[in-house]
Amino acid sequence: LPMKTAADRLGFPIITLPKDITSTQLINSITYEILYSNAYDPRMSFAENVLREIFISGSSRRPLKNRALSLGWDLNKTLGVIVLGIPSPISPDRFIPMLNSCGFTFVIPLEGLLTAVADLEDREMGQTILEEQASRALNALRQEGISGMKIGIGRCYNDMEKAHYSYMESRYALAMGMTGIISKPLISFGHMGIYSVLLDPRNKAPITAILGDTIDYLRQYDRARNTEYIKTLEVYIQQKQSIEKTAQ
Repeated sequence: LPMKTAADRLGFPIITLPKDITSTQLINSITYEILYSNAYDPRMSFAENVLREIFISGSSRRPLKNRALSLGWDLNKTLGVIVLGIPSPISPDRFIPMLNSCGFTFVIPLEGLLTAVADLEDREMGQTILEEQASRALNALRQEGISGMKIGIGRCYNDMEKAHYSYMESRYALAMGMTGIISKPLISFGHMGIYSVLLDPRNKAPITAILGDTIDYLRQYDRARNTEYIKTLEVYIQQKQSIEKTAQ
């Protein structure tokens, strides 16, 4: 008290904190206020905002490491990520309690989709557990009368720096389901065969180069000879590689 009185007299700022506050809570609160002015979504918690940035950021990972550590998260934490398409008449808020009850700690509306994240303590069985939780979530949605849902499931990595791969894989898996290339309601990126190789985010540069060489050649051929090989290829893919339907 004498110190506070003297500080007030001298105009020296002293901040008094509650006795039960922890250093982690203090860091979280200060960091959240700083990041609030940096395009962070005020409707989400600090933890959800950190996950959101991990998933979509292509910038340096060092700041994200620091934010994860400020939450007390082990950088070797295993996160399971699934992505759901949201039917337009339904509010995303309706999904959150159902997904929470199925073991997904965080549910984040992100880039027009709904991303659900599970904190998987069992690293060895993480992928199996994640797919089981996704199956329970699908059943819960069906019980609520929400049918026709597709869920994309990413691979699990024992490294938070690689969580953005899980997110991208989940989105690719969901896209394969929504376009009808894979008909199952639960699409696990790791079970997509050759598609998992072609769509692996880490293979983007070499695959793009290969596609550039082949697709550009077809485009040039079409222009020079007035053919429709590019259009034929597009229709073939749209018709799920059916030669008969492509011909029709």
